[in-house]
Amino acid sequence: MNINIKAIEEQVLKNLARNRLLNAIYLYARTTDTNLLDSRDYVENLIKDKSKTPLENETATEISLEDDIIILIKSEQKLEAVELYINNTNCSLVQAENYVDALTEKLFIA
Repeated sequence: MNINIKAIEEQVLKNLARNRLLNAIYLYARTTDTNLLDSRDYVENLIKDKSKTPLENETATEISLEDDIIILIKSEQKLEAVELYINNTNCSLVQAENYVDALTEKLFIA
């Protein structure tokens, strides 16, 4: 499995910026095949590292669901992107797959 740590870390930081600590830990565990305890340690270290605090020097901008899905697509995590879309929209699996496929085509055609 090809893991893009930078993209995963960015996704974890976005979850932390939204006060979604458990989602950040679970995301890291799932995408890196790390157990939950090690994932918790990793996320806690990110929190402690002041240079990696999310969006500190930027104006507060809403990070969209589409941005999250794009990060997953670019890190070759298409199944996770479909799952994220379903969890946030309550749509069907087919609708989520169609959305992610269309977004993938848009990214690689543009």
